[in-house]
Amino acid sequence: MKYYAKSLVWIGLVVLLKCQVANAAVHNISQGQLPICNNWNNSWSMSGSTYTCSASVSFVAGDEYVANSPITLRADAGITLSGNKVGTVTSPITLQTTYGTLNATVGGSVIYGSLNTGSGALTLTGVSLTGNIQTSAKLTITQSAINGNVSGTGEGIISGSSVSGAVSFGNGFTGSDTTFASSVSSTVISLKSGSVSGSITGTNITLNGTNVDGKVTGTGTGSFTNLTIGNNVSMTNGLIATNTLFSSTLTSTNGAVTLFGGLVAGLVNVSCCKVTVSQGATISNGIVAGNNGIDIRDSTVTGDLKAGNNPIVMVNVNMTSGAISPGNNSLTITGGTVTADVTNAHRVFISDNAVVTGDVLARYEVSVSDSKVVGDIATVVGHDGLHHVYLNNSEVYGNVTVRDDWGTINGDESSRIYGVCTYKIVDPISLCEAGGGPGPIELVECKVELQVGHMVAGVQQEAKIVIKDQAECKKPAKLDFIFDYKRPEDPPADLNIFLNGRELKSKEKETVILDFAGSNVAPLNIQYDEVGELSLRIDAEGQREKLFVSRPAHLTLSADEPSCNPQNAFDEGNCPKFKEAGELFDLEVSAFNAKNDEVENFEHVLMLKVMSEGGDRFYPREGKEPKVTKKVSEQFERHLRNKDITPQVAINDVGIVKIEAVVEDYLGSGHKVSGKSEFIGRFVPAWLEVTANAPMLQPNCVTDSQSQTGFSYQGQAINFAVAPMLTITGKNRDNETTFNYEHGDFWRWQSSGFTHDPEFGSEDANIHDNVRLSGNPNFTVDTNDLPLDDGARDVTIRGQALTYVRNLYAPLASDAAFRPYLALRFPLTDQDEVCYRPDGGSDCEEYVLDNISFPEANSQIRLGRAVLENANGSELAPLNMPLVIESWQGDYFARTSDDSCTIFPEEPVPDLSDYTDNLSAGETTASMEGVGANRFVELTAPGLGNEGSVRVTPAVPELLRYDWDGSGSFQNPNGLATFGIYKGTKPLIFRREIYRGM
Repeated sequence: MKYYAKSLVWIGLVVLLKCQVANAAVHNISQGQLPICNNWNNSWSMSGSTYTCSASVSFVAGDEYVANSPITLRADAGITLSGNKVGTVTSPITLQTTYGTLNATVGGSVIYGSLNTGSGALTLTGVSLTGNIQTSAKLTITQSAINGNVSGTGEGIISGSSVSGAVSFGNGFTGSDTTFASSVSSTVISLKSGSVSGSITGTNITLNGTNVDGKVTGTGTGSFTNLTIGNNVSMTNGLIATNTLFSSTLTSTNGAVTLFGGLVAGLVNVSCCKVTVSQGATISNGIVAGNNGIDIRDSTVTGDLKAGNNPIVMVNVNMTSGAISPGNNSLTITGGTVTADVTNAHRVFISDNAVVTGDVLARYEVSVSDSKVVGDIATVVGHDGLHHVYLNNSEVYGNVTVRDDWGTINGDESSRIYGVCTYKIVDPISLCEAGGGPGPIELVECKVELQVGHMVAGVQQEAKIVIKDQAECKKPAKLDFIFDYKRPEDPPADLNIFLNGRELKSKEKETVILDFAGSNVAPLNIQYDEVGELSLRIDAEGQREKLFVSRPAHLTLSADEPSCNPQNAFDEGNCPKFKEAGELFDLEVSAFNAKNDEVENFEHVLMLKVMSEGGDRFYPREGKEPKVTKKVSEQFERHLRNKDITPQVAINDVGIVKIEAVVEDYLGSGHKVSGKSEFIGRFVPAWLEVTANAPMLQPNCVTDSQSQTGFSYQGQAINFAVAPMLTITGKNRDNETTFNYEHGDFWRWQSSGFTHDPEFGSEDANIHDNVRLSGNPNFTVDTNDLPLDDGARDVTIRGQALTYVRNLYAPLASDAAFRPYLALRFPLTDQDEVCYRPDGGSDCEEYVLDNISFPEANSQIRLGRAVLENANGSELAPLNMPLVIESWQGDYFARTSDDSCTIFPEEPVPDLSDYTDNLSAGETTASMEGVGANRFVELTAPGLGNEGSVRVTPAVPELLRYDWDGSGSFQNPNGLATFGIYKGTKPLIFRREIYRGM
């Protein structure tokens, strides 16, 4: 969650910057819009893709600098940024200096491109950088996000930041509160808080609260405090660690190792020097030490302790298993509980209520004071014999053997040896009377009961041997135990159990040493690293087996999903499409013990659910909680390894989820076992369901305001009275609505790529030509942004207009006035290739919004034209030429009188040409007159003696022009005006007069 929190910080910085520069200027360097170069003439030089300024450059605060391709900006004397955005993902801009500094400390800049400085320092504050950093001087980074490598030959300081690439400095590196996603290397390294996902390499290394996933290697000394290291640690000159978890081997070749608290899961290997352990530390795999030996106090040890021929000191140590060897030197055990054999020592000193369970082998002397030894005391194998054994208020539950020529066993009256004594001299004789010496004390064997409870695999647990209702009896120094499996009966992992450090094989008898320590209870330490139901019993008459359960420490769940951090943007590198909602996928469920080793005997019925609390809540946060589904039942059985270890499950809704597995009552023990996955996803709809409104066309000319009856001309753009609106709903594979599809970035349908093609609808019956039908390419698409928790969003098409263009040359019979039935065809596929599939079919289809028309049945699209009729009259009076509108009836044009919408322009005035007889240019003028259905061209009287004719051509709207000459283009109409000539009887056709029926 720390990583997520920091990601939110950087996202916030970027959003803040975008808000700040929303109105900033954008400079395109490829178009010569360079920042000011602070030399005498603001001159830049260019070589290839590199622009060079011989002086310094200061970017205008808040402005954005882009380029058409990757370039380099080099300013020799330095670069200063102030809240700028520089470069883009596809066209990064590298910033470079020679001797000047590179500073971006004000305003939080966003940079796409690398940074490179020579001898000048590089300082970044609140910067988001996508690119690498290389510098030869001091580097300081604060509160920034670096998506790239960082390297330099000088000193580096990074605080409160994140770095995705490798970090390398030649002259020391200091880091604090920073997340490093790769390796860190330098000379002297000091890191505080934060984390390192890769390895650390240096000389002297100081880590405080900085967790490391990889190796730590140093040629000097190390200092580690309050952290976890997930791999090997090797320091040449030793180290000091406080409350540190070492997950693997700890090595020093030429220096001492001192551990205050913490844990070492691997071997502590110090070939030269002393190892000091204290303050509750845990050593899990033993210690090998050289000069000055081993000193352990108030800590826990598992594994062998080897010190060559150097002393070993143990004070209040809990040692669970292993062997101890100081060689030809002394071993001192003061207090504590040691379950281990002493295999080779010169002198052994045991005191202060210490309990040693194991054989004690020495070369010269063993001294036990106020303590117990549960095992034999004897000579080191291969040596000539133990010289002396001294007991003071102590007990030995085993044999004591000294050399038979002059070896001595000495003690006081309160000491006892319960095994066989072999000696030259014993003083007092009562030391050996409880065991193999003369005059053994005969006591009644105590009746005992085994008490053992449920446990966690991999965790040492205490059982008990309890004396039952006997005041005076002989307490057993050892008992035989038999261990067996119950469930599973034939486990794949045939592991043995450890009891007081002794390994018990299944169904085989094993003797275990007991220590009642002056009480009626002898503790038994049980260690079992697998899981299942087990039985343990004392191999004696009347003893019944005790059943107990070893349960997993935790479960893990994983799917073969791509990397997904839901707090980052969705792209091919983060949260790409994983599965469709309702699609089955493999979910691997594994069980682990407390040592984080996978167990193989786990078998149970799991309940799976989506995490829904706190930071583990599903995404989208504001959506509905997805459900884990399975086709067979709601429970998921996890069988033994190599069987059905991977249930097939599905998530029913869109989103990103963590899945939790829960065993409420593991093998009837009453204990709960659980685990959770990392984020799994992104889940997307299986297909899209589409419904639509009933859009309506708007006639361009309304002839009846009450019914909205009207018409539009061919070639005229027809708008929508009711805009088309599609309702898009995500569906899962079970055809259920995916309610989360409508939320935030999970809505993956983009209007920017939305296209549709107009065509004639099914009710048109292929009468009209789709080729002549077109739409407005500049339409816009609105998507409602208010989630209604119904899984759908409305997509509305704005600004669309449909046009049925006129046929060239001559009209067709189908161009007669008609009520249109139009359709819009939509290819609907979102960014995840989720598409419209009607009824959940297998193939993607286009959605057709069919039979769109005018709201009233009598509304129509018509082919119209304007006609100027011929006229004649006296040269002494004005002459009017009627201008009428006709519409095509299928085989002829007929005059219409309902067009009150078309406006004939007054300018330009009608054109006059082709004068005849006595009529000349300038003797008459034309103007457009009239309104509505009464439109005409008026010619002024030319006057006496100016008889003749003239061709009149008025300018009419484009929609009413006609191909009068058959040329394939549309022209204005024209007519003949004749002055001073009587027309005659009606059948007489004047020269060049156009018969109005044509």
